[in-house]
Amino acid sequence: MPSSASMYAFSACLTGHASDVRALDAYTLPDGRLLLLSGSRDQTARLWTAGADGAFHAQVLEHGSGFVNAVCFFHDGTALYALMSGQDALVYAFEVHTGTDVIVAPTPRYSLVGHASNVCSLRSFASEYFASSSWDGTVRIWKQWECVATLAGHTQSVWSVLPVDTDRVLSASADKSVRLWSIASPTEPLAHYDGATQAVRDLALLPSGAFVSAGNDGYLRWYAVDGSPTAMATCPAFVYSLAVLPSDQVASSGEDRCVRIWDGSSLLQVLPVPALSVWCVHALSNGDVVCGASDGCLYLFTCSEERRASAEKMAAYTEHVETQSLSASEVQGVRSVDAPEALLSSGSTEGEALLLRQGSRTERYQWSTHTHTWQRTGLVTEGAAPSKKCTWNGKEYDYVFDVDISEGAPPLKLAYNVSENPYVAASRFLETNDLPASFLDQVVRFLEKNTESVHVSPQAPADPYTGEGRYVPEAPPASGAPAPVPTKLTVLPQKAYQFFTHIQLGAAHAKILDMSKKESAAPLNSDDQQALQALVTSLETRAEPIPVEVLSRLLRTWPVALRFPLLDLLRAAACYTCTQSYATLISDALIGAEWDALDTPGLDQKVAGTNSMLALRTLANGFAAPSGPTTMDTLALEALATLQSPPWAVLNRHGHTALATVAYNYSIRALEHTSFEHAGLLEQLIMEVRDSTHTQILSQPPSAIESECVYRALMALGNLVRCIA
Repeated sequence: MPSSASMYAFSACLTGHASDVRALDAYTLPDGRLLLLSGSRDQTARLWTAGADGAFHAQVLEHGSGFVNAVCFFHDGTALYALMSGQDALVYAFEVHTGTDVIVAPTPRYSLVGHASNVCSLRSFASEYFASSSWDGTVRIWKQWECVATLAGHTQSVWSVLPVDTDRVLSASADKSVRLWSIASPTEPLAHYDGATQAVRDLALLPSGAFVSAGNDGYLRWYAVDGSPTAMATCPAFVYSLAVLPSDQVASSGEDRCVRIWDGSSLLQVLPVPALSVWCVHALSNGDVVCGASDGCLYLFTCSEERRASAEKMAAYTEHVETQSLSASEVQGVRSVDAPEALLSSGSTEGEALLLRQGSRTERYQWSTHTHTWQRTGLVTEGAAPSKKCTWNGKEYDYVFDVDISEGAPPLKLAYNVSENPYVAASRFLETNDLPASFLDQVVRFLEKNTESVHVSPQAPADPYTGEGRYVPEAPPASGAPAPVPTKLTVLPQKAYQFFTHIQLGAAHAKILDMSKKESAAPLNSDDQQALQALVTSLETRAEPIPVEVLSRLLRTWPVALRFPLLDLLRAAACYTCTQSYATLISDALIGAEWDALDTPGLDQKVAGTNSMLALRTLANGFAAPSGPTTMDTLALEALATLQSPPWAVLNRHGHTALATVAYNYSIRALEHTSFEHAGLLEQLIMEVRDSTHTQILSQPPSAIESECVYRALMALGNLVRCIA
């Protein structure tokens, strides 16, 4: 057993993501600087750079649509790239400039088409290649930014891919198997590794050439590449992620609020994390461990005394762990005692759990073999789960909901236990019924809303490190009254407006200032600079009204090729009350993009595509301000008439999505107001989007089409049909 000095302790918490952190990777530069890359369900990735003071600074990578479920670093021999992928099935490669300052490019250098469904794993092998795996059941090998091999044979989603050497790759699947492949001969696997009784979620390669697998059955299995399992260890919940430490020990994380450190099959240490799901864990070159959790945070742990958190931050973290709410179902089977004296007796194994009941209060404790103490890891909240279980497909669940997908079709069954992560239940439902991943958020919101009476933590969780409240989308109010549980979930109508709100304000501002210095045709006088600073500050602090006059002036005077950061600021400002009317903002956006000249021959396609996309996003964001929907009603005729003949020749994928979003938001207005007078124009616009999408499908691979565009257009059409009916 290692000494207590080599045990892991809390080091830091990195905040910034607004939803679950699903993927992690790390890269150490030649000068020793550490980079982290995280991917989240908030539809962004973040590049974290460690400064000289040890603090991490983040840059946001945003592209595509949907959750970011996979990230990795890849050096192609000439430059370093940050790769991200997820729901939209494309792999995006952002160049990372590693000079004095580490700067990631604002847009991807490459967008790789190949997978037909959600990409859930990305891993690289030196500068040779990188591999991706997907819900489409395949692994793809990428060299020189082209797919050189497709490994097909799994019958279900491939959750993880692991390069072994220059030719061999391991894959882990929901079909309960692990397979070894040759890139040179990809038609059949070299070997099968069985033993798992449920989906295999992740793989990790040991220096000896052996590997470890883990998954939903809670087992870690050690294999020799050319043989059967050599060892096994068990966890009390799903295991989502594995990492090999420089010491050859293994770290695992999963659905049990912790990171576990293993030496072979022996459990060395349990590191509690104040979040239900610890989706990913990664080992750093300095021996530290980082994990990503369902609360949107990255947590770092270290064995280094100098990198441990200060006493104040350590105390805040410990309190956060001690006071987290646990459901009664999470502690089923845990030994309980009524006398506090029980904490004076030693536990037998690392991580052993104990419940201490004191009146109406129940505390969970965990034994540490290193400190020889019982450490409190949460408070048990007695959830009001249904007293009678429902049976579906031979299993018992707390709830089984009927889900109406379309009129006239029999309802589908959505089974759910209050103790499980709603994202897990929603993903299972979508996979079982072969439904689009774009429904995931909607199903999760349905589960959260209709089981909120048994949520174990009804208050929005606070961030103990900054003192600020963490944003939790649609967090229900604290209430002791049980919520009524409807029996149906319907896809239509859709009444939630969609916006494009994320922006890197600092980067956009810096880009404008930089261009004004380098381009004589894009001058900024001192008044302009002050006005821009006031605009950015207002957006950062959300201090309404937002002063936008400077954008109106510059969008008419700067060269069209340099207007994109100005349009980006205008697009962000459109979400708020501004110092100019929204009619003026629309006019500024269309003039800035030179909308009426977008069909002129010889246009720079990239410039025109970017500017027109930002103009359309400005229109979509018009529904976000407090008076936005009402204002957009008054502008409906002008806006819909202007969009009747979109500039399809220059609109990129994201422009298509922005246009579909404008139509979708207007469909909600039509649904909410029977007096909406422009249903005919709206229908024509939706049909334009439909026809353009159909034309593209015939001319290029379907996976290249922006799936979110299709989804939003269909939802708009469904809303409009209901309105007309």
